[in-house]
Parts: sequence; C-alpha cells; structure tokens
Amino acid sequence: MRLNLRERPMVYTNIVVLTTGIIMVGVFWFTNLDMRVAERYRLGDAFVGPENPVFSFFYYPLNAVLFVVPMMVGMPLWLMSFSRRPFFSTIRRHRRHAALLMLGTLILAGVLNSIILKSIFARPRPYVVLAGDAGFYRPFEIVRTYWGAVDMSFPSGHASVAFALFGFYFAFQHAPSLWRKLLKWGVGVVGALTLGVTMSLSRAAYGDHFLSDGLFAGALMYCWLYVTYHALSIPERDERLKRIPPSRGQLSAQDVPTLVVSFVIPIVLLFVLFTQFDGLRSW
Repeated sequence: MRLNLRERPMVYTNIVVLTTGIIMVGVFWFTNLDMRVAERYRLGDAFVGPENPVFSFFYYPLNAVLFVVPMMVGMPLWLMSFSRRPFFSTIRRHRRHAALLMLGTLILAGVLNSIILKSIFARPRPYVVLAGDAGFYRPFEIVRTYWGAVDMSFPSGHASVAFALFGFYFAFQHAPSLWRKLLKWGVGVVGALTLGVTMSLSRAAYGDHFLSDGLFAGALMYCWLYVTYHALSIPERDERLKRIPPSRGQLSAQDVPTLVVSFVIPIVLLFVLFTQFDGLRSW
C-alpha cells in the first residue's frame, strides 16, 4: 500500500520509536547498565545530582516550567474554543490540538505515568536498591511486594513531563506555516529529546530513578500521545480545516471576560498542584 505524503513522516517516526524501544528493552533487560549508571552517580552514601548545577536545575525549577508551558498554552486555548464569539473562531478550529497539549502534560504525564503506572510496576528506587533495602528489578517487571505504592521508580514523572513536549510534534503535525513547523520540530522533537534525555540523566544522578525509568517514560509518552492524537481524530480534523478558510473577528470588550477566565482557571489549577506536590518536586 502506498503511503500518503502527509502520512510518511509519522510512519517513519513510528518505525524509529518502535525500533529504539526494542533496542532499549534488550539493553536494559540483558545488561546491568541501569546499576552501572546508578553506581556511577553514587559518591559514598550520597548521589552527585544535588551538587551538580545542571542536574539540580533540571530537577527544579525546570521540571515545573516544562509542566507549566504546555498547560498555559493548551488549557486557555481549549477553554476559549468553547466561546461562540467571532474573535475566537480561529481558536475553535484548533480545539482538539489544544486539548492534546493539555492532556499530554496533565493526564498522560501527570496521572497515567506518574501515578497509575508507578503503582502498577512498583519498581524500587535506586537509592533504596543500592542501600540493600530492596532487590533490583528490570523495567516493566511488576513488583508484587510493593504493588500499589505510588512513590516508586518506574516510569519517571519528571522525565514524562519533559517528554510530554512530543505533544507539539503531534499537535502541529500538518502545520502549514513556518513558525508552527518550528514548534513541531524544534519543541516537539529536538526539545523533547534533548530535555527528556537530560532529565533522565538528572533523575539518575539524584538516585531517585534508574536511567531506564526516564528513557522508557519517553517511549511511553510518545505512544500515549500517538493514541490520543488519533482518538481526538486530529488527522481527519486537519484534512477538513484545509478546505475551510480561517476567519477571525475583532477583539471587543465582550471578549475580555472569556480571555480572563481562560487564563485564571489553569493558573488556579497549577497553584493547587504546586501546593499539593511541593512545586512538583515529588513527581
């Protein structure tokens, strides 16, 4: 079957992700790379992460920034898209794209990876393993001894938030303009990979995660976002938008309350989350 030109980049990317995932499974299941990396970052009874300015910056506050940016882009646009006012007509066209950015960070990274999967796999953290208080388990092994505990190692919540930037790759998959293509490739691919891998190393340097916890968090985030991308029917939506010329009315005083509320709601939500999870450090 011949691929549509618009489908080829996504298919090729999926092949790369699948191949990389298979290689990672082989590496982390049949070598002791996880333990070697954890021991490399251990200095006596402590880990080197807190003393390293780059790794400590990635631990906090960068993790919080990476959570805030997609939320403050996606949620306001998603909320504004429900207004029938003429000014918001262009935003209504991209309601599903905004929802993808919001869901990627808040639900897929923040709930699915950071809470649900952690409690299912229940992998002990490196500092616990190296202290001799728990055994070593490979990624995707379900540890029945700790099943249901949330403060566990696999997958990494911090890395999931960084890799959630893949959402920009999917949201702007068929973007026509140059600046949107820059968001797609610059933020959604280069940014996601660079920040995600560095975040994975940072968490390993803190002794809170094995290297595989972060890298597999990236693979999982790509998969969840790919499924959500199709569940929201974004490819079909993009095809329809090509045939509908964009239009937008002028901003008026009647539009201001919608703008204000659309930004206040995510700010309040973020304040609650930051208060509840110690500025997102505990993820």
